[in-house]
Amino acid sequence: MKKILYISTSDPDDKSTGGAQRSRFLYQALRAQGEVYTIIPVSMPSLERVDEERKIEWICLDRRHTFRWALQRLFNRCFPLLVCPFYARNLPDRLRCNGDFDCVVVRYTQWASYFAAWRIAPVLIDIDDSPVEFYDTVMAPRYRSGLNRSLNRWLLQRWCRWIYRKATGGWIANADQVDAIEGIKLKYLPNLAMPAPEGFAFDQEKENFLLTVGYLGYAPNYEGVDRFIEKTWPLLHAAKPELSYYVVGKDCPAELKEKWSRVAGVKVLGFVDDLEALYESCLMTVAPVYSGSGTCIKVIESLLRGRICVAAPFALRGIDRMHIQDANGLCAASSSEEFIAKITSYCEQPEQLKLHESNASAFAMSHFAYQQFEDAVADVLLNCRAVSRDL
Repeated sequence: MKKILYISTSDPDDKSTGGAQRSRFLYQALRAQGEVYTIIPVSMPSLERVDEERKIEWICLDRRHTFRWALQRLFNRCFPLLVCPFYARNLPDRLRCNGDFDCVVVRYTQWASYFAAWRIAPVLIDIDDSPVEFYDTVMAPRYRSGLNRSLNRWLLQRWCRWIYRKATGGWIANADQVDAIEGIKLKYLPNLAMPAPEGFAFDQEKENFLLTVGYLGYAPNYEGVDRFIEKTWPLLHAAKPELSYYVVGKDCPAELKEKWSRVAGVKVLGFVDDLEALYESCLMTVAPVYSGSGTCIKVIESLLRGRICVAAPFALRGIDRMHIQDANGLCAASSSEEFIAKITSYCEQPEQLKLHESNASAFAMSHFAYQQFEDAVADVLLNCRAVSRDL
């Protein structure tokens, strides 16, 4: 049985966000392959603890007001997203003993660098969100100077290649990027969403509201909602005044919550205890995401509940273009006019809506199955084991 060190960003029991759900599924797939010891980084020593039964330890390496802490903060002010392995020496000795682990599996590129994971055992990185894609869509537009944009992107690319060359392999959630990232052999690992719970009312009578679900502490999510409310919702609400728009997600910036709540027909619900009830009742979901990286798990979550999703094309990245069709519940809308046209069309054609909802559920269950996920994890681990024997 393989002994695996898993460096995650959340407790495997956490399923509150899309990223946490992927971490949870990866943990389950790793446990099917061997003994898993999990490390979760925390921001303060007071949050450190150990769960011996589950072999999980919360470790604070980022000791505040130390030389390394100050150096990293200064470095990130100049070069965002880059993480140097300043903290690796603070790792407990037992994690750095050669031979203790057969491999290290790390969620996200930056944590592989933060922990200098290659010093522990052969490394597998779940890239999930490409740092370069995130930089291009979220951070680069904020730079006023083209020189700063170009320099930071060049450094970020070289930093990523440096890390990836130290890895044995890994996974990525966007199939289009499997062969596009240099320095590492990647396998497509589709994002999954938690399935609809037992007893979910797929055919419950709909209410006249659209639903957006997402973690609103994440800039691409709240910026997308803000854009939809500013540019699209007033025109849609004028055409269909009976419609409402519900926004669900925790950690929404206070100024945006106040701004959106003043708009007619918009309800900002924040965190809700019973999200499934909203999915059961909503007319359809909306995914106005225009930046970020990875794939939008809330799109998959919507389909699994038999709710079609009208989405900006960026929100559908990572899904095979051949399958992005209205009939599959994946309704791409590149402009306000397209959002309005598709939503109003479904409002006026309930039979077509019902047909596409059925197709959406069947499509999601066949293309985002856990077994496919587990097989991809097992395949990369097998290759890692073969490489380890050769070293």
